[in-house]
Amino acid sequence: MKRTAILLIGGKGRLGKLISEELQKSLEFSLTNIIGWQNSDGFLDDVIKSDVILDVSNPVATVGYLKSLMKKKKYIPYVIGCTGWDNVQFEYVLKYSKKAPVVYAPNFSTSVNLMLSILQQHSKTLADLGYTAIIDEVHHSQKKDRPSGTAKSMLERLGKIKTEIHSSRAGNIVGTHKVSFVGPHDVLTFTHEALDRRIFAIGALNASKWAAECTGKRKKFGLFSMNQILESNNKR
Repeated sequence: MKRTAILLIGGKGRLGKLISEELQKSLEFSLTNIIGWQNSDGFLDDVIKSDVILDVSNPVATVGYLKSLMKKKKYIPYVIGCTGWDNVQFEYVLKYSKKAPVVYAPNFSTSVNLMLSILQQHSKTLADLGYTAIIDEVHHSQKKDRPSGTAKSMLERLGKIKTEIHSSRAGNIVGTHKVSFVGPHDVLTFTHEALDRRIFAIGALNASKWAAECTGKRKKFGLFSMNQILESNNKR
């Protein structure tokens, strides 16, 4: 069995360390290198040996790597798990995705992405019935972006329904997201609570395998979400 060769960027962070641990245990993947948040001299040499880049660093670093790849016209699958983007930074992601498959995942959890799908399917119906929405998200005290990338994704899925977002940071909480639809006579609530960060590492590897296959039997490029990956896998 051919292993998917992954170049990991940001391997020293919380999620990066877990991904590295999962990689070392897996028979499906191999690790070509772990590199830091700034461009290294050997980066492009590592790219040649890799099937996919998995980047869990930060937007500033990611933009630097994308610029290097585009300058050398090296387009390989790229999976992005960092949040906190501004519009100018994200333009580089969009530009790169025109020549290679890019998976952008503010949250790699399968169940979170199923929740996003549910929100998108039913928010219009609830809005038409007079419901409003409240997003409550809680993360560990070290998380810098507020609201979280996942909360922003939820807001996008809710469409035009009137929505408030409440963000809290405390202790070592992995991540809790709750969406409450408040109607005239009842409240409908969806909650996801992450108990172990390892679910994000496993999801990141699944996304990397999917992206790597885009240059093989699927031969597609563009910007993809975790929901699209789940839908694609369900059709197999």
